[in-house]
Amino acid sequence: MAKRSIKTNAIFNASKQLVSVLFPLILYPYITRVLGTANFGRYSFAYSISEYAMLVAALGIPTYGTREGAKIRDDKGAFSNFASEMLGINLISLILSLIVLFVCTLIVPRLQREAVLILILSVNVIAYGLCRDYIFDAYEDYAVIAIRHIFFKSAVLVGSLLLVRDSDDLILFTCIIAGVEALGYVLSTMYGKRYAPYRLKISSDLKRHMKPILLMFSTTVAVRIYVQLDITILGFFVSDSEVGIYALAAKVYSVVKGILNAAIFVCIPRVTLYLGQGKRKEYNQLLNKVLELLPAALLPCIVGVFCLSTNIMTIMGGQEFVPGASALRLLCVALLFAVMACFFAQTVMIPNCKEKKYFTFTVIAAVTNAVLNLVMIPLWGINAAAITTIIAEVIICVLCGVTAVKLFDVKQSKSIISVLIGCVAIAAVCVVCVNLLPSVALQTVVSIAASVVVYGVILFVMKHPAAAIAIGMLRSIVAKITRRK
Repeated sequence: MAKRSIKTNAIFNASKQLVSVLFPLILYPYITRVLGTANFGRYSFAYSISEYAMLVAALGIPTYGTREGAKIRDDKGAFSNFASEMLGINLISLILSLIVLFVCTLIVPRLQREAVLILILSVNVIAYGLCRDYIFDAYEDYAVIAIRHIFFKSAVLVGSLLLVRDSDDLILFTCIIAGVEALGYVLSTMYGKRYAPYRLKISSDLKRHMKPILLMFSTTVAVRIYVQLDITILGFFVSDSEVGIYALAAKVYSVVKGILNAAIFVCIPRVTLYLGQGKRKEYNQLLNKVLELLPAALLPCIVGVFCLSTNIMTIMGGQEFVPGASALRLLCVALLFAVMACFFAQTVMIPNCKEKKYFTFTVIAAVTNAVLNLVMIPLWGINAAAITTIIAEVIICVLCGVTAVKLFDVKQSKSIISVLIGCVAIAAVCVVCVNLLPSVALQTVVSIAASVVVYGVILFVMKHPAAAIAIGMLRSIVAKITRRK
């Protein structure tokens, strides 16, 4: 199977993330207005519960499968056997997750209120639990995941816009989300057999797989606790409307974080391959390149979202959701530490088999987050949830960063100066546009467009590497168009 370049994978991931941006920009302004803050809060709470079941169903296989599969991907027999063993383990974890989900829904009064929504979303749990995306990650075939994501997100969008008409359609909206997403997972799982045929197999050597899988699973759960627990705890202590308001702010935060993490995740198989082949020079070069380019995308996004937080909440949900702007501004601070923690953990610590340390760090952050959520949310509501997220992300970023810098040769770069100057310019552009332009939509569009131009010019003038890469990609696109003509 031909090895795709980092650039090609980044383009596929960028396309996927572009849809991830456009999807909520089109869907959520409609759905939040149709369902209202209370029903959107109910849906968000139920989905947060289903996500815990999805974690148990997937176990730690998405991460473990990518890492171990990348090492043996050139041996189809070994890879096929590996995938068969993962399927057997996944089936057991899926059954356990569904049992726990249904029992909790029956005995916890707050979950009983949303039993219908949770039952519908359990369909998604089943499909996700049997998903084999790690196969595409191991073979660096991000096209399959991107195409699935784009097609089925579009299907959800069209179905919701056509069928969801008023607040009584909450169950219908949940059915559309669960059904379409589940179908996408099933089809991509079937397609995965083209790389290496696999079948259900209960491994006779479970111990070899289960120890690292459970370690990665525990780490994922710990991460999910401080990412998702705020919405879950809010569902127990505040009104459905407040849950809905915070959930929308958290959704914007998650979308931006997902876009920024995209470039990091496409590097994981290549980093693992370099380490497996002992290519330390290429490994260090790749990590330093990402470390240099990442702030050029991360910092302007933080500044832009911070400055336009009220506009974003207004556009995404309407005036009912504007109180969530303060929470969104706080989450912008968390964004800096979250993305850097992702880089340190996913491209440095885990490929270097430091899962135990990463697990310890995430447990520390998760326990801190859980305790602070329980103490602060009843007192200060949604802003407390955002503050606890900041604290958790700072903890995990600092701990992972201190460990990661010892595992590769970090090269200092002065390019951060041009990024900081560009961010100041972005803040100035946003403030001017918000204060001078008449409508929220016009303020937002002009702010983004002007910020991109001003920021791009500053990076170009100050010769930041990101500008050279962007120009090279544009030239390549223009050349391809010219040749076709």
